[in-house]
Amino acid sequence: MGARETVSDVFLETLYALGLRVLFSIIGTDYPPLVESLAKYRAEGRPLPDVCICPHEVTAITAAHGYALATGQ
Repeated sequence: MGARETVSDVFLETLYALGLRVLFSIIGTDYPPLVESLAKYRAEGRPLPDVCICPHEVTAITAAHGYALATGQ
């Protein structure tokens, strides 16, 4: 791997290793490190959770709950 691992790299890798396949999230001003990690990993073809961008926290929680009910994950 070319670039040094960051905390956001490890965070995303850990979520994926624990079985999280879809990340329901609002992408605000505190998310640039995660966006950079997502872009880097996608460019390298590495597995990461898919991201579902939600407009509000309640939407993200509701969507994640519905996903869990529908898929059992």
